[in-house]
Amino acid sequence: MQYLKTTICLIIATLFLLPTRSQAQFREGQIVFLQSAANDQLYLAAENGNTARETHVAVHTKSSRNEAACKWKLESAGGDWFYLRNVKSGLMLDVKYGRTRPGTHIWLWPENEDNAQKFRFQSFSGDRSFHLLESKLGSDLRVDLNHTIPTSGIHAILNKLENGRRVQKWKVIPVSGVRAVPPAIGVAAGKTFRLSKALFAGVANSVLKQLEVRLSNHGARHRDSNGDVSWFKPNDSYIKLADYNRTFTIPEYIRGVRDNRSYLYDMRLERVRARFLSTNELSVNLKFEENGPEIKSYCGNCMKAREDNGEPDYQFLNNQWEIRLKLIPFNGSVAYEVKSVTFLGEVDGKVFGELWDGIVQRRMIPVFEQYMKSTLESQKSLIARQIRQKATEMGVELPHITAISYAGNEVIFYGR
Repeated sequence: MQYLKTTICLIIATLFLLPTRSQAQFREGQIVFLQSAANDQLYLAAENGNTARETHVAVHTKSSRNEAACKWKLESAGGDWFYLRNVKSGLMLDVKYGRTRPGTHIWLWPENEDNAQKFRFQSFSGDRSFHLLESKLGSDLRVDLNHTIPTSGIHAILNKLENGRRVQKWKVIPVSGVRAVPPAIGVAAGKTFRLSKALFAGVANSVLKQLEVRLSNHGARHRDSNGDVSWFKPNDSYIKLADYNRTFTIPEYIRGVRDNRSYLYDMRLERVRARFLSTNELSVNLKFEENGPEIKSYCGNCMKAREDNGEPDYQFLNNQWEIRLKLIPFNGSVAYEVKSVTFLGEVDGKVFGELWDGIVQRRMIPVFEQYMKSTLESQKSLIARQIRQKATEMGVELPHITAISYAGNEVIFYGR
């Protein structure tokens, strides 16, 4: 009987210490320190405060010089998963090459939405002051350290879950208040302010992720003003950015003696991602969904039963656009000037030359470019305000900006 009681007590104690998901206290945009449970003087950080991609993540003693490198911004990755963006570099906490082998190093890498960059917090039933960081690469994989008695400079690794292993536990400490980035990341003498391109691209992403786009001019079958059969729907395309909503029309395309008609069919934006190019332009990649045909074609003068199958539909492959932006000072902050809009996709169809020129080159591309330019031009005040707000949320206090230049992997803001 005594043995049974002892066994039951051990089982209960073990269950009491098992990790449980605990996400309610964490939120999108929150900035935190991750303090090691194995040594409360050490914090998860970019190694030696470096800002280059492929920088290993390590634990370091926190000081005024490396405080920004110890800060991590939580960004939603869907459900209870988060991306952890390093505040100093703007790069993401990432499992090297996405490997699942225990001992794989953790490093900094540009945002790519891979599972190697997705983590969630688990607390303990018996001690909610510490959390595990679970990787989405595997339910048994956690952020760990490669030494059980860590000192400053010890690297972070991916490892199998091991209950009781203190180097897998982290105290999540929210950053209280909003503070200017310390001089260690580049506030120069005078009236200049330096920021890594990767970090500013992260700020830009935070603003541009609000963008919603639909490209469509396809509607219900009807007779137009000439009495011809048509599926054309005007003002069915739109661009939305925060409270701004602009609808526009992509013209109908009619070709051939049999009155063949083609329409863009409900193309919706799926993902936005910004990065700097070597030309110092900000490249914004717009990825549209590919769930069915993007071009619907009809035979308007065929028998009604053959109208829809008298002409083939077409599917876009690699349905992406690139918008190149120039950063410009505006209202003491930053806005964008559109330099170019390029369609990167292809079409799944062998006989498409005339359609490509007619509906894509002469209708879709110039109209979308026109309205994207007008959107970003008309919303400079909104963009400038949100860039400053998002930068502040990431711990960056921008000056009143009057000019912008570049040096290597940094953006230089001039102001007062």
